[in-house]
Amino acid sequence: MKNVNYLDIEKLSKLIHYSKSAIYKMIRLNKIPHHRLPNGRTLLFDPVEIDTWIKVGSSTISPLPKLPQL
Repeated sequence: MKNVNYLDIEKLSKLIHYSKSAIYKMIRLNKIPHHRLPNGRTLLFDPVEIDTWIKVGSSTISPLPKLPQL
């Protein structure tokens, strides 16, 4: 596993200026890169993936492919 300082939903919300409920909706629609830990509840966000997502146009991006499990 690569050494990355993953963001939790609180930090992501502050970083991208979206409410947590908006982020949860994007997760349900698979429109934001995210990782779910094996416990099924914990969500983490890779800052590099989020940066790329923003650069490509976060609001116009099509649904993302499933990301590998952490």
